[in-house]
Amino acid sequence: MHRRSVFAKAGALFSTVGMPRWYAQLTAFMLLPIALWPFVFYDSVFIFDDPNNLLKAFGLFIIVNCYPLFLAGLVILSRRLFFKIGPATAIIPVVVLASFVCGLYLFFS
Repeated sequence: MHRRSVFAKAGALFSTVGMPRWYAQLTAFMLLPIALWPFVFYDSVFIFDDPNNLLKAFGLFIIVNCYPLFLAGLVILSRRLFFKIGPATAIIPVVVLASFVCGLYLFFS
């Protein structure tokens, strides 16, 4: 019995075979915020400077630092659903990116 490696399985999840180019580019663009993860991780360490509630600080730290897993999960879900439902699944990355941009706007305004 032949077992595929973890990297081969990950490559199959992110494969663009059979997808339109615009859809592959859209889902790849959705993964761009992961490039900011090292900066987010560095900044999230400062949550522990003066926490009033240590349990809340740990929870916030974990939630903030797990956002790359959330984005990768949405891309995997969107790509798997693309072959079952079709281009209607393109709304998943668009909604996530739009909510991210709106959240940044509300945070900085």
